[in-house]
Amino acid sequence: MCDPRPGARCSADTIKELQAAEERRTTAQLEAAERPDDAAAQQRLQLAEEKAARKLAAYDSSPRGQSDLRAAIAAADDPSAVDVDELRTRLAIGRITRVDQKRALARARGGSAVDEAREADKAVRRLRHPAAAAEVTETPALGFYVLTESGADRYTDASAARAASSAAGIATFYDAQTGGQVVVIHRGEH
Repeated sequence: MCDPRPGARCSADTIKELQAAEERRTTAQLEAAERPDDAAAQQRLQLAEEKAARKLAAYDSSPRGQSDLRAAIAAADDPSAVDVDELRTRLAIGRITRVDQKRALARARGGSAVDEAREADKAVRRLRHPAAAAEVTETPALGFYVLTESGADRYTDASAARAASSAAGIATFYDAQTGGQVVVIHRGEH
């Protein structure tokens, strides 16, 4: 079920919207191919492509979208391929978007910083391990996240997150309270 605006959208609605946007894009592509000199057809194609990209990003931030991305990454033959890296990027951006939406909803409802942190933590755990809302605890997020292929691992201090990030070959880790990037670890830096 979708949250009220500015909250997150549910998987079912995002997939329907994505499918509709892809159908509109296909129609616009056919029209633009039939009339390559028609500026209006080219503009409709551009708008349809932009809308499809926005709907894909919304789907990527949904629990089902996150699950599909993790499955595609796990099924890849070459984990270092460029297309797999793009999937990882979409996974991370989707997760951060979802957390931002949950925080915005808590703020819109007049919640405190603890409420925002609680909503963000629940969102990350829901994306990582889909479960009924009753099964998600109410503990607020504290510490740092390292985004791995299997999901976000939480650490209570920055040095532990940095060590885990380096050990996993992951270049960044995130503050659990803000969802913001804490550090980018460069090659050779430990």
